[in-house]
Amino acid sequence: MASAPVVLPFEILHDEIYRIALHKKFRKYAVGEDMKQKMYDTIKDKVSKGEPLDIICLQGCFKLWRLPESPEADWAELFALMRLVSWIKPIMEIYKPGAIVEFFVDDLIMIKICNYTHDEILAYQSSFQKIIDFVLKHAPKNLQIKITPTSTRYGGEKKFWEKLDVAVSKFAKPEEIVLSPDTIATIEMNYRPLTDDDTKDPLWKEKNAQVHDAYMQMDDRRLYRNRPNAFLVFMFHHKGATVLQLGSTKDSVVKPWVGVGSLRQRDDTFMPTVLSQTQLANAKFETHDVKIKGLDGKNFSQIRLLLSAT
Repeated sequence: MASAPVVLPFEILHDEIYRIALHKKFRKYAVGEDMKQKMYDTIKDKVSKGEPLDIICLQGCFKLWRLPESPEADWAELFALMRLVSWIKPIMEIYKPGAIVEFFVDDLIMIKICNYTHDEILAYQSSFQKIIDFVLKHAPKNLQIKITPTSTRYGGEKKFWEKLDVAVSKFAKPEEIVLSPDTIATIEMNYRPLTDDDTKDPLWKEKNAQVHDAYMQMDDRRLYRNRPNAFLVFMFHHKGATVLQLGSTKDSVVKPWVGVGSLRQRDDTFMPTVLSQTQLANAKFETHDVKIKGLDGKNFSQIRLLLSAT
């Protein structure tokens, strides 16, 4: 049974929440001074008003098509949510209004830049929601977790595509775009060609990047994710110090939606981890049958136990 939140004086409470949020036990990388100040001001504002903390997590609304787990979420998303709850639980124990964690997920754009289908996106969102529901049964009662597809910020699918077309038309032309090796690798990993002709255009990667980067700058998405009195928490690695990065597990920063969850033996216990597609290809593992009440779906009847990984 969850314990009742401890009552602390206001002048102590917001400082303690801030301290817990940035604790090195969960924080993977340094946080910049601007982000620290935003977190401090946001927490102080919410505490002064007695409102739930407003936390935004960015995520893809798909499972990488190259993985056998696709299109549904798997152990990777479960492990990342467990880490999120472990991080925020001490805050929930001292702050009665709790927190609302919002997964702001990229959905329709994946149809355009990676050839996912509507059904695949909806299958992922539904399976991820089931994992959230399962985790919340074992989480503090004053913690809320919800999914918000980015397309819902545009007033419907038709308006989203219209605004995307406008954004792309204003962006740099494909022939003007210079791609870094990392960007090229990311595009090649994520893009699913439907025909042999899809990648014959010598500028197909630049055209893909053009749409992706124009989407990233669209006001409705950008302003919502950067709204006042909320702060960003990422369950993966992000270049820069503008967000709080927790990682997907204690020993992984792989994005859960492009990775797979596995167990790694350490002494007499098993530790959760998330493997990238490359790590999975180089790993040796055993597959074990499991049955956990409340965890249904095709990806939760078995789990990989790593024997070695590179």
